[in-house]
Amino acid sequence: MGAGRAEGGHRRRRPLGLRFPAQGAQPFRSRQAVRQVHGRAAPPHGSVRRQGHELRRRGGLFLIPQASSLEEIRQRRRQFVNHLYGLHAKLESGRQYQSAEARRDLALLRRSLAGGRQEADAYAVVFPYDPPVEEQQAWLLVAGLFALHPQPRPRTSPGPSGAQRPPSRSIGVSMRRLVERRSSAERRFLQLLGVDRTALPHYLRQAVQLLHTENIPLDYDRLLDDVVILMSEHHDPERAHRVRLTWARDFHRQIRDSSANVPAAPTV
Repeated sequence: MGAGRAEGGHRRRRPLGLRFPAQGAQPFRSRQAVRQVHGRAAPPHGSVRRQGHELRRRGGLFLIPQASSLEEIRQRRRQFVNHLYGLHAKLESGRQYQSAEARRDLALLRRSLAGGRQEADAYAVVFPYDPPVEEQQAWLLVAGLFALHPQPRPRTSPGPSGAQRPPSRSIGVSMRRLVERRSSAERRFLQLLGVDRTALPHYLRQAVQLLHTENIPLDYDRLLDDVVILMSEHHDPERAHRVRLTWARDFHRQIRDSSANVPAAPTV
């Protein structure tokens, strides 16, 4: 009798478990690789978790879902910030219903900065734009900051390809303009550069409130990109340091630019 048959002529069933390709083959393949081999990825049959990923089983292959591309995530960020700028447009529209709706949403976002239960007030405004889980605290923070200092989208200018796009300016540019009117604000900016990710929301809130008092614009597209890096759950100290260096460089570059027309001191 064959080794694979039990008494009565019935073939033994192998115990259910994980099946891998033969030894020497690549056990895990991306969706793209599977499509190249099989033409398309078939519907999943069972799943197992490996290294934090959901692995879908088909035959002897386990498919690792690809994460959203960075470009797709950036597109979601732009759509979300466009919605925030749209709240300002409604506020200034002169239409009673739209103005009332915008005032309500902005009030919810401002209250959310208090944290705790009040943070939930912002969910209905933020979550429809599907923030990545690791970015959702940054999105909520920037939404609250916008509500403190709502403003229209910056004017567009031609980009390298000729397309019209708003200029990208870090908060360092805005804080330089503030310091030119309030010299005491420089201390606030230096504190902002030095705080860790847990204290960042508090100091950003103070900075934005000061910008609001002087009606100095802030680039919220750029701010969201920067805050995502600074508050990431997978904190990367090197990337965070580069963001802070950029803020500082933009702040001091404005000093250089504003003093470019001042005659140089005579050399002795």
